[in-house]
Amino acid sequence: MPADVPQCPRCRKSLEPFVRPLRGTETIEADMCLSCGGVWLDGPEVGALYPEVEAVLSLVEKNSGISQLDCPLCDRGMRAFVVESISLDLCPGCSGLWVDGDELIALEEARARMAAAGADPAGRGGYRNAPVTGSPPAATMLCPGCAREIVRARMLETPDGPRCQLCVEVAREPLEPPMTFWGALARAVGKALRRP
Repeated sequence: MPADVPQCPRCRKSLEPFVRPLRGTETIEADMCLSCGGVWLDGPEVGALYPEVEAVLSLVEKNSGISQLDCPLCDRGMRAFVVESISLDLCPGCSGLWVDGDELIALEEARARMAAAGADPAGRGGYRNAPVTGSPPAATMLCPGCAREIVRARMLETPDGPRCQLCVEVAREPLEPPMTFWGALARAVGKALRRP
């Protein structure tokens, strides 16, 4: 397998280039994992496809955790952050964004909710500018673990009551603390042992 073909950060399969239409005759080229359905967007592609996500990227470095994924292009550890209850991964080195297959669907659903609520779907106001009109609708509920508004159908039943998927995953595998010298060394050794 050629070294210049990016690998999926989830399942380590080759990413395949694809072209996605935008508005009119505009298109973007991104990379998709045909195995898990995740998509890699290079820095400029993020703003073209998801301007509402691009609006919060400047806050990611300060307000994010360490992702378990490494960048498929520059092999740096990515940063995990949440937009509209959707966990995403950003590379601080090349500004690329990894979106898991199920997160693609959730991002499109969030756009539809914003449009229905009268928020700006082009992202000029960002996800957080949807008008607030009292309590959440019956189809959503607040996650007791993180207090985010989640679609009721996406809540998972746990021994502590219903929780969002992110709270369940964090309880299962907590985010790593900020990396120390020894943590960085362990990550480097792990990468070296993973490569053929």
